[in-house]
Amino acid sequence: MKLNLGCGTDIKQGFLNVDNRELAGVGKVVDLSKLPWPWENGSVEHLLMLDFLEHFPYRQTNAILNECWRIMKMDAILEVQVPDFTHCGQVILNDRPYMCNRCGWEFPYVDKRAKHGSDDRHCGKCGQTYEEIRTAAVHRLYGGQDYPGNFHYTAFTEQILTELLESNGFGEIQKMDKNENGETYWQNWNLKLVAKKTGDIWGNEP
Repeated sequence: MKLNLGCGTDIKQGFLNVDNRELAGVGKVVDLSKLPWPWENGSVEHLLMLDFLEHFPYRQTNAILNECWRIMKMDAILEVQVPDFTHCGQVILNDRPYMCNRCGWEFPYVDKRAKHGSDDRHCGKCGQTYEEIRTAAVHRLYGGQDYPGNFHYTAFTEQILTELLESNGFGEIQKMDKNENGETYWQNWNLKLVAKKTGDIWGNEP
């Protein structure tokens, strides 16, 4: 079995798409904040949690990853995507370099336009203002907040997420550079790690 948890409208072919709302393409409606989840031990071979983990209080993060471990087969694949706190923080602090969320243009460490009297507070490609980009970064970190549940409670860096995965029995962790459209995750202010269930929750080998 393959699961796509908290899918929303991001329906994946070949997966059981699960959400807490009845939406088109959702195969099973489950309140994923309530544990245990309704799947048997070792029954899942591929688990997607894309823009999912940040929607839960940080005190639940270990319990959720523990539950992932429980329902997954040994060597099953776990894909976790969350907002990249490092990149969003750089945008909010205007700590260059960072990328425009609309077109992917990189704000350089030193913007030579300012030396020639031109405006360096706009994207050099699409013209979006720095203030608009900064607002988008705040929304990326804290969620759209336009319907119940669309709030972000937890922020992750690569180091934090890697340590959480390792402490819950996952290994062979890889950071993904590009999505299926060839866009970098850095451009989209996302952090995506792919891991395998390799040991038990105490870090022992099976």
